[in-house]
Amino acid sequence: MKDAGLAAFLSRSGVLIRERQWVNMLLRPVIRLMNQLPYLYKFGFISLVPVVPLIILAVIHLQQLSVQYDATEQRLAGVHQLRQLDTLQQNLIQYRDLRFADSLLPPAQQSAQQAALTDLRRAIERDFAGLNIADAAPLSRPLQARWQQIDTGQYANGQVDLAARFAHFAELTRLNDRLATTLAFDHGLAQDPDPFNYGALQLMLRELAAVREHLGMARSLSAYALISQRVPGFLAEQLNQALQALAMDQQHFSQPERLLPQQGVVLSASLLAEFEASATQLERSLLRLEDDVVAGMAMEQPWQQFYRAVDQDLVQLVQLKSVLLTEIETRLTQRLAGQAQEQQLLFCAMAIIALLAGYLCLGFNLSVRDNVTRVLAAARSLAQGDLTTTVQVDARDEMGALVTEFNEMTHRMNDVIAQVKHVAGDVADQSDGLDLAARCSSEAAQQQREQAQQIVSSVVQMKGAAADVSSVIAQASGTADHASSVAETGQQQVTRTLNDIEQLAGNVERSVTAINQLAQDSQEIGRVLEVIKSIAEQTNLLALNAAIEAARAGDKGRGFAVVADEVRDLSQRTHRSTEEIESMLTRFRGGVDNAVRFMAQSEDFAQRTVRESGQVSDALAEINHAIATIVSTNGQVVTLADKQSVMAQEVSRGIDEINRCSVQSAEGTDVTADACNQMNSLAGRLKQLVAAFQV
Repeated sequence: MKDAGLAAFLSRSGVLIRERQWVNMLLRPVIRLMNQLPYLYKFGFISLVPVVPLIILAVIHLQQLSVQYDATEQRLAGVHQLRQLDTLQQNLIQYRDLRFADSLLPPAQQSAQQAALTDLRRAIERDFAGLNIADAAPLSRPLQARWQQIDTGQYANGQVDLAARFAHFAELTRLNDRLATTLAFDHGLAQDPDPFNYGALQLMLRELAAVREHLGMARSLSAYALISQRVPGFLAEQLNQALQALAMDQQHFSQPERLLPQQGVVLSASLLAEFEASATQLERSLLRLEDDVVAGMAMEQPWQQFYRAVDQDLVQLVQLKSVLLTEIETRLTQRLAGQAQEQQLLFCAMAIIALLAGYLCLGFNLSVRDNVTRVLAAARSLAQGDLTTTVQVDARDEMGALVTEFNEMTHRMNDVIAQVKHVAGDVADQSDGLDLAARCSSEAAQQQREQAQQIVSSVVQMKGAAADVSSVIAQASGTADHASSVAETGQQQVTRTLNDIEQLAGNVERSVTAINQLAQDSQEIGRVLEVIKSIAEQTNLLALNAAIEAARAGDKGRGFAVVADEVRDLSQRTHRSTEEIESMLTRFRGGVDNAVRFMAQSEDFAQRTVRESGQVSDALAEINHAIATIVSTNGQVVTLADKQSVMAQEVSRGIDEINRCSVQSAEGTDVTADACNQMNSLAGRLKQLVAAFQV
């Protein structure tokens, strides 16, 4: 059991040791980095690690808020443009219905409507001018162009097709509705995240636009019935369709929750009241159309009276759309204010975090730097020999513990140095006895040192001579190798020179061949040009004959067809000849290029031949110089060998003198040994005093 427990303990210890080694390996780079940095940089670096990601995230969030803020502003601008388009739509509706009725009136009654149409035209022009100032100008230009076409034109149709007549003038209102849909999409209103804004926009662009067109259709058909004072079968059918459409519209507006089915949307009381008023007004319009026109109970009334009555229905729908736009604008304005406030709060939070982080980092740095400065000053005093130095720090952290241990260290060092001074006095007394023995040993050592210096000098000279011999021999060997290499290089240069000369001859031969080919191609080009000239002459003659035949034939021109075939055949021959000329010119240019390239290569080969011939001459000169150097080197080897023989004799005499001095040194060593025994005991005491320190 004990063995098993010991094995488990050793196993856990090994695992812990290995984990600690892995941890040390992972932390080693950052430890080395921190050891190289001052405290201020350390604190700044550590503070930036969490602060920089926060700043990056804050900047990203600010960018997102800025994008959302810009999108909200763009949507508000879209609401403003939708208001302008709605004003234009009201005038276009009035213009549509008046033009529909005006075209049905007798000429004597049309003059009375011109004043109203003139006022509408001016109002529409003002509305278009307002749109041209806004961002909707490029989108409104097709509508404005179509408006000018319809306004200056006259609708003409032989059949009584009221639906087509209404569709002709209603094209302007439909184009305006499409323009409103496009603007809503471009400004982001169609993708607004607010369910109410999205639902209200769809209601305005679809249901309200459809109801206004249904009312306009009913009013136009009623105007035709009142003007003609009759309701034919086709008109009765169209009026019934208008009644059904208005009945469905009235039913929808009586249930606002079906018009705005988005979840989480709560309609205000004013908006519910507008929906109720719109449903009531549509019901009145439905009853008016059914009683006055379809049932024929008020056919004697002027059509202008019925026209003005429908205006009240349209005004209520305009009021409903205005309330919806106001509600959308209010929500967007509130959202814009909230986004601006969120940006300001984020800016303030970033500033507070940055100031707080800087304040804490600076205070921590100053605290540590002040304590470290005091410890460094005390350490400098201690290094200069002042063992009474102490450090006073008001800190309870690791720096305070370090200062406490530092003060304890200086106290212990003070005690030890005092004892060392006492032991040093005893050592000085023993050193006097060693002085006499040291003098005797010094004299013998002096003589021994002089002889040793002579031997060293002789050995150095011998080494130098040997080194010179080795260097000279190595130089001679290198010179011989170089001579061999230079000779081989010269041989290679000669071989390459011969090869280049052969290539030069080949290139010159190919250049002559290319030039001959150019001459042949030039002859071919002349022949083809003659063919082209003859074809051109025949073409001119045939063209002349064709003209004469055409003049004689008059309208029939039978002979002109034959001449035209001949002209076509000659044109084909001219085309083929032109292709041959192009092919020959291509070969001509290729031949010129080949000749130029071969001549350039020949020039390069000639230059290389001249250079390499010069290199052969230089190589032969270097061979002669290397051989002369080898002869001189052999003479130096003989001289150095003689010097080494003389130096060897001097070394032998110095060794004999060193032997005699060694005997005297041995006698002084015995005296020194006794003194060393006493010094050992004193050194033991000093060792006990300094044993408490680790170095």
